[in-house]
Amino acid sequence: MRESGKIIVQIAVVVALSSALALVINEVRKGGLPLVMPFPPEYRCSDQTTEGLVIPAKEALRQHGREGTALVDARAKESYEKGHIKGAINLPYSFLDAVPQEAVEPLRKAKRIIVYCNSEGAERSRLMAGELSVAGLRDVWYLQGGFLGWVKAGGPYTGQKPEGYE
Repeated sequence: MRESGKIIVQIAVVVALSSALALVINEVRKGGLPLVMPFPPEYRCSDQTTEGLVIPAKEALRQHGREGTALVDARAKESYEKGHIKGAINLPYSFLDAVPQEAVEPLRKAKRIIVYCNSEGAERSRLMAGELSVAGLRDVWYLQGGFLGWVKAGGPYTGQKPEGYE
């Protein structure tokens, strides 16, 4: 029993010294990890999961080019630069970060906003459209079928056709 007690004390000392050494190195190291989460937390996940309204590609085609209609590409800048709906603005959307207020303001002038992304399920654009609605914008829709659905419906675009187009 005496032998096992010594081993437990030795283990406790090694763990304590290792922890103290790790804390000191983390503090001294440039760009060390934060040990305490800032309050309030810095991430800005939306506290509402509102979804936008769906608009079929044929109806979006009728709205395209009309005064007051804004098309918003929710994809990454690289995807937008490869190819996008003609006249669309790029506003990359992240599920973790709220849409910045400075990006929402110019959209207030639009009478109708159509958001799109790559996927046929339109997860990204559906959530972004909902978030824009929560931000106070009216008549916000997401494009059913995304960029692929738009091109298949014969919509005008610039650059390359989307992946999955046959």
